[in-house]
Amino acid sequence: MTRLVRVTEKDGVGDRANYFILLGHTPADSVPVCYNAHAIGSVKFGHDGSLLASVGEGAHWDFPLGS
Repeated sequence: MTRLVRVTEKDGVGDRANYFILLGHTPADSVPVCYNAHAIGSVKFGHDGSLLASVGEGAHWDFPLGS
């Protein structure tokens, strides 16, 4: 299951009191992950301030299937 969260910082440490799940509350509303190597992605902010998250295909051509 893939989860994207927002955690605010307090004194240089993530503050669990301000932990907010943006994506992936449950498996039904998350991005499916078939293989561990396929869960690689990036999180960036767009020029308009929108949050962009990519997912998928971090596998190597020689990755053993079913792992």
